[in-house]
Amino acid sequence: GKGEWNFFPLDHGIDRWESGWITKLLSGIEYVERSSADVWEALETNHSILVINAHQQEIIAQFTQIERVRNLLKQYEIGAIIIDEHTDSLLWNDFGFKFLIRLGFGSRKDSETKEHEMLVPLGIPKYTKELIKEEVLPANERRYAWGFMGRVTNKARAKMLQSFLKLSEERAFQIGAKWQQYAPSDYLLHLSAGLINVTYIQNNWSEFEQWNSSVSWRSGINNSIPNEAYRAALGEIIFAPSPHGSNHPECYRTYESLEAGAIPIVSTRYYQNSFGAPFPVVDWSLDSIRSIFLLLDNPAQLKALWLECQSWWNQILFEYPRIVAELINTRRILVKSIRHHYTLTLFGNELPIEINFPSDAQDDELKTIAIAAANKHNLHFGAGCESSDCIVQILFHEMHSVMRAKRLPETILITGVPS
Repeated sequence: GKGEWNFFPLDHGIDRWESGWITKLLSGIEYVERSSADVWEALETNHSILVINAHQQEIIAQFTQIERVRNLLKQYEIGAIIIDEHTDSLLWNDFGFKFLIRLGFGSRKDSETKEHEMLVPLGIPKYTKELIKEEVLPANERRYAWGFMGRVTNKARAKMLQSFLKLSEERAFQIGAKWQQYAPSDYLLHLSAGLINVTYIQNNWSEFEQWNSSVSWRSGINNSIPNEAYRAALGEIIFAPSPHGSNHPECYRTYESLEAGAIPIVSTRYYQNSFGAPFPVVDWSLDSIRSIFLLLDNPAQLKALWLECQSWWNQILFEYPRIVAELINTRRILVKSIRHHYTLTLFGNELPIEINFPSDAQDDELKTIAIAAANKHNLHFGAGCESSDCIVQILFHEMHSVMRAKRLPETILITGVPS
């Protein structure tokens, strides 16, 4: 490490949505928060981290003095965290920051990211942790099949709701009085702005007109449910449709859902391509949503998907502070992407045994994991396979089978742990 960093939030303080997530990401380094300084004062303070709100024009105006900024960055060791980057108004990677962390809203250019740069997930708003219980309900203990609380701002969202509502109606009719533990048909719906007539959504979404942003934005705020109720609602639903945000496919709703234990349903491969996320990907059509609803009748697959999503999110929370610390303190990314894991579950007369292994493991690593698991659990496979070599070979073969089965399809992504 390089000792204590100076932390300058250049957006009128750090009391904003991103504050909790930034604090989490920086938990692996030593820093002291400075008062929200003048841009030039911050740029003349060595060993500093600047939080730059790319949506705040008075701040961005200072950085249009490109040569002055570049000259200062040659003299001092300064890195930047860019937030609210909805546009490409400035090429932040051309200034010469010692490191550059971009909070969400990635683009295709991120595939060409330089060694001292990284894109991190958008994360959760600052108040989320204060409202959600430490433990979340498993998918098969939740009351509602799905839920959506928010604005209906475009045709895509209207189409999404039309499909979910129609399938919920079909499902309720099919289940009738035979309501089953793992087959809920109920849903939670609170529409705060835009198209808020459910009947109209069901029948006429294709005629939907673009919302009046000047009116509907304020309406969305005035009609929204309190934060605590919103989080509690997410904690009771299984599937959380998470359509595109206003300016980008990535949005807070996805991460709020994960933190509350819901399974995000998205219509983009952005999360998968950028962060290796396992969320189901749909196009909001009836057929694609129907494949999601089928999981409600398959407790094992539903549990597997839920565990995979929660495992991914917990790994994000654990790994990214470490990766950020490596980037900041060494100015090089030691791990450019998180290794994703599969689980091989063995069933016998006793409790199931789970063997975790990286999805990109090579044969030597798989054999090492198999040997360790055989020794740890004192595994025996009965007559004909008493030797340790036979047991290791079986485990090795089964892990390979899981890896083959997990190859991501080009259509809807539904993956899970074998059961």
